[in-house]
Parts: sequence; C-alpha cells; structure tokens
Amino acid sequence: MKIKYKYIEFVKRETAKEIFWNINNHKYEQYLGNLQYNPKWKQWEFCPEPDTGFTQDCLEYIIHFIKQLIGEEAH
Repeated sequence: MKIKYKYIEFVKRETAKEIFWNINNHKYEQYLGNLQYNPKWKQWEFCPEPDTGFTQDCLEYIIHFIKQLIGEEAH
C-alpha cells in the first residue's frame, strides 16, 4: 500500500477502539488532519485540521489512499 505521496504521507495510529490514519505534510512535518472509519456510515471520513487548505493534487492523493483502504477491506 502506498502511504507516501509527493506532498503528504499517511501514518497509521491505533487505539483500543479504532484505527485511524494521520495525514502529514512530510516536507514540513505538519499535521493536516486524519482519516477515520465511521462504522455508522460504513465509510472512511476525512477530518481536516482547522485553517488547512488542500490542493487538487492533495485531495486526489487522499481519495487514492481511501480507495486502497477500501480495497484491503474487501480482501
């Protein structure tokens, strides 16, 4: 699974109750938000930090990563 992209990377975090992925800008090591699974909706949610902006490229990377997560769940 690809976790590092041109501008951002995904870092897996786990608690006793859930798994989520932090999204970081790897050039500046800045936390941008996370992806977390919503069991009620049965979907991954993107939860950005306040006052963060995302280019089209970054949003496409996030979508690509979510599609990878969905693909892993299917297997």
